[in-house]
Amino acid sequence: MSIATSLEALAQIPGNHEISSLTVTDAERLSGALDAQNFEMVKQMFATYGYIRLEKLFDVAQMQVWKSYYFDKYAWFMQRTKAPDRRPTVPLSIEGPFNSASLLRNPILDQIITHFLGQYILGALGSVISFPGAPDQVLHRDSSPLFSQDNETDKDLPYFSFNMLLPLVDCTRETGRTRLWPGTHKIATKEEGLLVGSLDPDLSVGSVLLTDGRLLHRGAANVSNMVRPILYYSYQKRWYQDQFGYSKRPRILLSRREFDKMPNPLKEILAWTHSDFRTLKVKHAILKRLPTPVINMLASRL
Repeated sequence: MSIATSLEALAQIPGNHEISSLTVTDAERLSGALDAQNFEMVKQMFATYGYIRLEKLFDVAQMQVWKSYYFDKYAWFMQRTKAPDRRPTVPLSIEGPFNSASLLRNPILDQIITHFLGQYILGALGSVISFPGAPDQVLHRDSSPLFSQDNETDKDLPYFSFNMLLPLVDCTRETGRTRLWPGTHKIATKEEGLLVGSLDPDLSVGSVLLTDGRLLHRGAANVSNMVRPILYYSYQKRWYQDQFGYSKRPRILLSRREFDKMPNPLKEILAWTHSDFRTLKVKHAILKRLPTPVINMLASRL
């Protein structure tokens, strides 16, 4: 039996887990912070299981605006796909209602992420569209290993990468949930991790799933007749950059015009996309074309 076949057999074993979940109250949503008791609960659950489902993080009105905008702007992408797995990844431009602090740096998410990561950036975002007939996704971790081949070393490291999933259509048994293996952010190998058994939490519109990048998971098959788009946001330590999957698509689509509209707290987590470093690289490219004496005179000023 091949390793892939063996892993797939293990991946079919369900676990006996309770869902790590918290429903955000109206008062918490209004204040922009979890109360002390709920915050402590979230910290404990996330540290133990490597994920948390935050139900009703966004209200119905907010979700309707984002859903309508997405279904209008990205309608063509939801009509057909050539992706072999019927699960294309579509870059998401930060503009219009998606240029929103309540979405990109939601205060309750910020409260949780800051606790685990400290200073962080929004390192990537996009959307994944699951078409009817899409099979189970390949088993994976979202963060590329920093050391070793799997999670043997990374499991002992401090937190460095989180992912938020925001569905625009309810994720159910029919449309396809995100299948998780709880606690595997702290387990060395896929083989060991799959032995804990899987969990398939529903995820309704307005709720989000926040996961450690090291957690084993996969998108489950879409056996419905609906197209199921889901948005993803990757929050990372400033020094981390995922190398997998971005050779042919951008991590962030953000124009200078849209960046300039942002409040300063939001600019802080996206400044890397419009930093002086880019200007510096352009200046050095220009310098290379100048005579050596001129380069020597100007280089120290850049």
